[in-house]
Amino acid sequence: MLGAWSCAKGGARIHYEHFRGGNVHESSDIPTDQRWFWMPEWQSGEAEATQQIADGECSEAFTSAAELFAAIDDEST
Repeated sequence: MLGAWSCAKGGARIHYEHFRGGNVHESSDIPTDQRWFWMPEWQSGEAEATQQIADGECSEAFTSAAELFAAIDDEST
């Protein structure tokens, strides 16, 4: 899987082509401020998180930030 980025100088959008088997598999224009999300490193993390959720490896849902921080404090003690 290879990808190629192109961007006109000063452009607000970039063009990304994803190659599979030597052919363009996907092609899209992405706003430059969203490029980070589509980088292979980030997409690898997204795939890992999706798999962890599918495997039930996720925490309970929290209804507030205070509840979340209390759970973090409980785990660290």
